[in-house]
Amino acid sequence: MRDYQAKGYIFESVIWELLKSFGYVNVKTDNVKGRGASHQIDAFGELAFPTAFMYPIRLICECKCFSKNKIELKHLRSFVGVMKDISENYFVSQSNSNNYSKRYTDVGCFFSATSFSRDSQEYAWAHNISIISFQNNSFLKPLIKNIDKFVEIKKQNNELKNKKKIINDFKESEFHNEISDISATIGILDGFYPIALIGTNNWLPNIDSLTELDNLSEIIVAEKISRDSNEYETFFELAIKEEIITFSVPNIIKNKLIKQIDKANNGDTVFTIDVPYIRKIEGNNIRRLIKIKVQFKTSE
Repeated sequence: MRDYQAKGYIFESVIWELLKSFGYVNVKTDNVKGRGASHQIDAFGELAFPTAFMYPIRLICECKCFSKNKIELKHLRSFVGVMKDISENYFVSQSNSNNYSKRYTDVGCFFSATSFSRDSQEYAWAHNISIISFQNNSFLKPLIKNIDKFVEIKKQNNELKNKKKIINDFKESEFHNEISDISATIGILDGFYPIALIGTNNWLPNIDSLTELDNLSEIIVAEKISRDSNEYETFFELAIKEEIITFSVPNIIKNKLIKQIDKANNGDTVFTIDVPYIRKIEGNNIRRLIKIKVQFKTSE
């Protein structure tokens, strides 16, 4: 096993662990087969909120943890091919047998520790693949550095041989401890683009003040406190009550937001983020939906 493969396996396990934080993504373990081949996918996410006119949504992820290299067009082309093969592996039986596999609406998301090149962003957009980079995420940087250190030690000891053992060894090591301080969930930016919201441990229940079982939604106002752009992506920090929440968007999405920001007056809502999650209230698992309205100062 190459070191970059080991980093990718560990990074993927970390992403799934984080996405489980607030119950919106239920991680399932199963062998995912395509029409033409089986793929190296042994886990997927099933979204906890059903959507009308669709099968249950199955989240198929690709995760890369390169040290320096960007995600290029070739990586997206490969993942699009995998998604196409998986989504076509459904057949209608002419018999009365009920022994057919459960159907899903398959969606793809590509997570990366580094940025996505411009052409890979455009290709992902054209093929409806969501892309999420953690290149500049202050919460995840220490954890990604720990993955690098751990894999380097394993490489020196000639222990990069078994995927399952590498992942388990990382989870049992001190390098895994950073994950206990952070949590993540999926938000929907302006009702259409998924983003990964990262904050301190348990940040989402901390900003959700409602406790009654019959209150299933809440609107929260956030203030953007920083925005950092580079050639490939834009990183945002939001202040929500006493929590700092971070996320990034590829520049093909950012360019749409910047136009809104430039036209905004002080106190205007520039974009919104819908955050579905599961909260335990009085012993019950309650589906909640928080809408974050992001406002900006005139200094922006």
